[in-house]
Amino acid sequence: MYVKISLVSDQTRISPVTKTVIEGEDVRFTCILQSAQWYFNNMLLPPDIRVQNNFSQNIITISQATTENNGFYYCSGIRIEDGVKVMSRATLSIQSK
Repeated sequence: MYVKISLVSDQTRISPVTKTVIEGEDVRFTCILQSAQWYFNNMLLPPDIRVQNNFSQNIITISQATTENNGFYYCSGIRIEDGVKVMSRATLSIQSK
């Protein structure tokens, strides 16, 4: 298998792209990439965020979100159609109760 290594931005691979919730609600982001790795504000996800992976869907769930969860969530992985490595970004905003 040949994998083309070129990092490109691909916003169509993560949903939702922007999410706003009230503090205490659960949040879920889905990334449609193979072998995906998630990041929060340019660092690996903290251990309290649950990650569920299968072949093409990678889902993170933030239970009872707090304002500490505000920020950017990045999903980096291989695009299934052509083997190109891509990164997508989502923004999470938590509003205080």
